[in-house]
Amino acid sequence: MLLDTIFLKEACNHTTVLRGLMQALTKLYGDDVKYDKIRLIVTNAASYMKKEISNFQILLSGTTIHVTCLAHALHRIAEKVRESALWLTKVHLNRKEGFCQRKSKNCLFVENTQLTLPPQPVPTRWRTFLAAVSYHCKNLKIVSEFLKELKDDSQAIIELKACCENETLPV
Repeated sequence: MLLDTIFLKEACNHTTVLRGLMQALTKLYGDDVKYDKIRLIVTNAASYMKKEISNFQILLSGTTIHVTCLAHALHRIAEKVRESALWLTKVHLNRKEGFCQRKSKNCLFVENTQLTLPPQPVPTRWRTFLAAVSYHCKNLKIVSEFLKELKDDSQAIIELKACCENETLPV
């Protein structure tokens, strides 16, 4: 049974790993954690994960298995997906430079397109990256039309227009 999936939002170190692990076990067992019942712990291969799980195995029975390759394999797959969408990185960087520091352009974008501002992908947070890909794929035509009408000849906006006019975008 999958007990919990924990996304570490704070500093990722062995302390936050231990705290998350103990919170998950407390959900299942309350204050009387049955360490001998734990059979599998799946994490990524980060050194802080390995360190804390090896420290934690003192409490666990000898039958607990720590798997790191599954999470690492999923990460590698996600990296390949990101490589195939390098256009998003260009779009994000040019949008950030051309829009984010100019509140008036953001307001103009929202008013003219009736869309929310695009999500800003964080390279190490796959959820934000996938949300940005989804946003741009769904709204590419609207954003392209807005950019065509935009009277701005800054380098960032020119490059942003070029990214959005490319007909071979992977969708």
